[in-house]
Amino acid sequence: MKKIILLAAAALIVFSCGNESKPVDTLKLETQKQRLSYALGADHGHSISGSGDPNYPKYNLEKVTEGFAEGLKNDKAFGEECQAALRGLFGDGGHDFNEKYIDQGCECLGKLSGVVFRSGWLKKGGFEHFDEKYIVEGFKAAVHKTDTIVKRQDQMELIRNFYEDLNKQNGTRLLAEAAKKPNTASVDGLVIETLEEGKGKSPQANGKVLAQYILMNAVGDTLQSSFEYEKYTGKSVDPFLLDQVIPGWRIGMQQMKEGGKYMLYVPYNLAYGEQGMFNPQRNAYDIQPYEALRFYIEMKQVMK
Repeated sequence: MKKIILLAAAALIVFSCGNESKPVDTLKLETQKQRLSYALGADHGHSISGSGDPNYPKYNLEKVTEGFAEGLKNDKAFGEECQAALRGLFGDGGHDFNEKYIDQGCECLGKLSGVVFRSGWLKKGGFEHFDEKYIVEGFKAAVHKTDTIVKRQDQMELIRNFYEDLNKQNGTRLLAEAAKKPNTASVDGLVIETLEEGKGKSPQANGKVLAQYILMNAVGDTLQSSFEYEKYTGKSVDPFLLDQVIPGWRIGMQQMKEGGKYMLYVPYNLAYGEQGMFNPQRNAYDIQPYEALRFYIEMKQVMK
């Protein structure tokens, strides 16, 4: 589950900052909230200290940490001035290194990291469960490579358990809110919202259909889109068999009619379950464990 935490770190420009004396961990973690916050901050910091950047020893880590703490409080901390500072430090292509911009660039790198952390967890609904002081302490220890309070394996377990619980909560909320919408029906745990009623026939459980779709997670992030696939590849989507898709699609599409447009809300147990969908090419999850899904579907054709 470690890979999912990069829903905050994936957008981070992974340039790291080192230098200066390394602090010694003297922090005490007395509550679960403190331990989780420290672990999340450290995980974010490890994406910098473990980046393999050869310029790491030259960087000002105190400035990185100061910037991170500011970005954690203010989602507008990283603006045009910081963008210019990073271009000055790394060049337009991101491959140069100008020591003239070290302090300003490192601070702005920290701001970017803090803003990414903040925005990602606010959207996910997790930020309210954290203690910002301990997030910063974990981040600081990780970028200084003195992260010794909590073992890395224990950090990952804390993060995984929290993330899975959050996915369950977000999924439950998504289905409950969807059920309150007009023109909806609940079928075997699914919620189906009719946007435009179809006039044609409905498929059978083992039927073959042609459909366009947009796949989103519970917080509204687009994960897949057949429209985008056709746009960028120039290829048409293929028909598919309902006995070869997730249970939510097989059950839900039997309630739809050819020519109709629908929103389909699927609980995790009728989607990709406890395991999610891991992508070894990206070394990350395409769909998280315990993640409820929502689909916009246009039922184009029910085929023989």
